[in-house]
Amino acid sequence: MIDWITVWTVLFVSSVTIFAIMAVVVTIRGARDIKQLLRSIEKGDREDGQDSEK
Repeated sequence: MIDWITVWTVLFVSSVTIFAIMAVVVTIRGARDIKQLLRSIEKGDREDGQDSEK
Protein backbone atom coordinates (compact mmCIF):
# COMPACT_ATOMS: atom_id res chain seq x y z
CA MET A 1 0.00 0.00 0.00
CA ILE A 2 1.23 3.47 -0.90
CA ASP A 3 1.89 5.52 2.18
CA TRP A 4 0.52 9.03 2.52
CA ILE A 5 3.90 10.75 2.42
CA THR A 6 4.48 9.42 -1.09
CA VAL A 7 1.03 10.49 -2.25
CA TRP A 8 1.43 14.03 -0.91
CA THR A 9 4.98 14.29 -2.26
CA VAL A 10 3.87 13.33 -5.75
CA LEU A 11 0.93 15.71 -5.55
CA PHE A 12 3.10 18.57 -4.31
CA VAL A 13 5.84 18.06 -6.91
CA SER A 14 3.37 17.79 -9.78
CA SER A 15 1.52 20.92 -8.59
CA VAL A 16 4.74 22.95 -8.37
CA THR A 17 5.81 21.69 -11.80
CA ILE A 18 2.50 22.66 -13.40
CA PHE A 19 2.65 26.08 -11.73
CA ALA A 20 6.20 26.66 -12.99
CA ILE A 21 5.25 25.72 -16.56
CA MET A 22 2.19 27.99 -16.48
CA ALA A 23 4.26 30.87 -15.08
CA VAL A 24 6.78 30.56 -17.93
CA VAL A 25 4.05 30.37 -20.59
CA VAL A 26 2.16 33.37 -19.19
CA THR A 27 5.37 35.40 -18.94
CA ILE A 28 6.38 34.68 -22.53
CA ARG A 29 2.93 35.36 -23.98
CA GLY A 30 2.50 38.46 -21.82
CA ALA A 31 5.81 39.86 -23.02
CA ARG A 32 4.75 39.23 -26.61
CA ASP A 33 1.44 41.03 -26.03
CA ILE A 34 3.17 44.00 -24.43
CA LYS A 35 5.59 44.23 -27.39
CA GLN A 36 2.62 44.27 -29.78
CA LEU A 37 0.87 46.91 -27.69
CA LEU A 38 3.92 49.17 -27.63
CA ARG A 39 4.47 48.75 -31.38
CA SER A 40 0.84 49.60 -32.13
CA ILE A 41 1.00 52.66 -29.88
CA GLU A 42 4.23 53.72 -31.57
CA LYS A 43 2.59 53.44 -35.00
CA GLY A 44 -0.57 55.15 -33.82
CA ASP A 45 -2.75 52.22 -34.82
CA ARG A 46 -6.13 51.70 -33.21
CA GLU A 47 -8.16 48.52 -33.30
CA ASP A 48 -11.42 50.24 -34.15
CA GLY A 49 -9.79 52.24 -36.96
CA GLN A 50 -10.99 55.62 -35.71
CA ASP A 51 -8.93 58.62 -34.66
CA SER A 52 -9.57 59.99 -31.21
CA GLU A 53 -8.90 63.58 -32.39
CA LYS A 54 -11.81 64.50 -34.67
